[in-house]
Order: sequence, then C-alpha cells, then structure tokens
Amino acid sequence: MRVRLSSLSTFAALCALTAHLVGTPTPAAAAAPLLAPQSDSASSTPTIESKTEGMEKLDGFIPLYWDDEDGKIWLEIGRWNEQILH
Repeated sequence: MRVRLSSLSTFAALCALTAHLVGTPTPAAAAAPLLAPQSDSASSTPTIESKTEGMEKLDGFIPLYWDDEDGKIWLEIGRWNEQILH
C-alpha cells in the first residue's frame, strides 16, 4: 500500500508540473476575453454587406459566405428566436 500511495502522489505531482509548464489557462484566464468591455458604438460593428464584400455567397436556409482569402466560412443568422435544429 505504501508503494501505491507514493506512486499516486508522484503521478499527481508530475501532472501538476506538466500543467504548469504547458501553461494551462486557469478558468479565470480562459473567461477573460468574454469579459472584455464592449464598445457601445454601433459604428464599430461592420454591416453584413461590408464584412462579406468580395466573398462568395452561398444562398440557402442559412446564407453562407466563403472567405477564400482567410479560408473561413461565415453564417448570416437572421432568424433570431426561432428553433432551427432539433
């Protein structure tokens, strides 16, 4: 029993050291970007037209915009308060 307890405490210490060295974010650090102050200015938020300018539009139930330059796909969500997926 003594050897097993020692092995468990060694394992726990190695896990803690690895997490510290890797830099695993704490819950507070992970949530920090969510708590960043938001600008009240509507002019700082781009319109859909200006944001998607030059992108390929894929019409459908939810319009999609393909940004070939950045390799991203954007969704235009215009049906608020409506369940889409069940």
